[in-house]
Amino acid sequence: MDWFYIAAGCVGIAQVVFDCWTWVQAFKILGFLALLRYVILPADCDLTLFLFKHFGKPVESLEGQVVWITGASSGIGKALAIRLAKAKVRVVLSARSVENLNEVKQKCIGKCQSGNERNLVNSKMYG
Repeated sequence: MDWFYIAAGCVGIAQVVFDCWTWVQAFKILGFLALLRYVILPADCDLTLFLFKHFGKPVESLEGQVVWITGASSGIGKALAIRLAKAKVRVVLSARSVENLNEVKQKCIGKCQSGNERNLVNSKMYG
């Protein structure tokens, strides 16, 4: 049994048997417990990420916008570049490794569906 139902039952029993708070206060406590159980705890300790995941704008809303990705030759930057290219976003790719960057550029061109390959620009970062 979930802890939420046990806590809600305790609040209800305490209200009925002991009359230790008003019904409004009892509903506020239950509301707080529900918020804690169904919003804050499933957020896995990162409430901002949870809220953006469920209420943020989709990647497709960036269509036609320019996004500059640094570190685009591997990892998160590579995955983001490919995802944005698939969503018809104009991407500028930057990385230290030109060879890997050209591979990512070719993958992005492969994902583009409407001739957006002219929107892909790669550049080498120095330093």
